[in-house]
Amino acid sequence: MIGDPSGKSQERNLLSRESLAHNVAALREQMRQFLDFDAASNPAQLVNNFDWVGPFSYLEFLRDVAKTFRERNARQGLGERPVE
Repeated sequence: MIGDPSGKSQERNLLSRESLAHNVAALREQMRQFLDFDAASNPAQLVNNFDWVGPFSYLEFLRDVAKTFRERNARQGLGERPVE
């Protein structure tokens, strides 16, 4: 739900769900020139990351996903300070 910034030094603006849905619909129409979303066999699919990321809360993310990175870093020794 992030839009493109108007300038390189500006932070991205958060978009409303309505604005985001409008943008997705517009992108789908543009891609129809190149992709067949209605093909009987193996149609193109436009997948929205929010469909699978949206249900996660921040706490769930930290618990489930960040834990994996901490464990991986620990196994690879990335969490250790160099000895001088």
